[in-house]
Amino acid sequence: MKRCILLGAAPTSDAEPLKKYIQPDDFIIAADGGIRLAEKLDILPHLMVADHDSSAPVEGVKAISLPVEKDVTDTAAAMQLAYDRGYRDFTLLGCLGGRLDHTIACLISSRRFAERGCRVLLADSKHELTVLLPGVYRLPEGDRHLSFFALSEYVKGLTLTGVKYPLNQYLLKNDDPLCVSNRVTEGDAAVSFDAGVLLQVFSED
Repeated sequence: MKRCILLGAAPTSDAEPLKKYIQPDDFIIAADGGIRLAEKLDILPHLMVADHDSSAPVEGVKAISLPVEKDVTDTAAAMQLAYDRGYRDFTLLGCLGGRLDHTIACLISSRRFAERGCRVLLADSKHELTVLLPGVYRLPEGDRHLSFFALSEYVKGLTLTGVKYPLNQYLLKNDDPLCVSNRVTEGDAAVSFDAGVLLQVFSED
């Protein structure tokens, strides 16, 4: 599956940990101020999607200009453009932290594209967020906090195995914080559920 990396404008003090998410054949889009993250990562995006309210055009980078007053964020516009070009695997960097409203908007956009059949991962130096649709997913090992939140009204049949606090066929509602701060304890850990949209969050201290 073709991968698209979207670079956002959230402040990033240390870009080095983000380099592991980028592969040589990825299609890279800088959403407006995300061009600064591209500079920190020492990469030249294939495309810049921007209204240029927080950036200037960059020589050598093809740009698609957006109006300043519009109904979508630069990041959402960039995701739609990549989707229209056939991309269904998205990694969003520089989209967590900074302005809270933009972080929430990125989560909402991520859910929307996940519901359209896309894989969506958001990451910064200490967090990995993945929007999941019903199914079974392996949980990677590592000394990190693991949390889950319902992005839909409820997540039905939530089952967690190989973790410190297992669950079996739990109904997780969107006002329920039960699934915060779990831990993977076994190599075959997994999460599964039958209905809804689930946000999986790995966090480091």
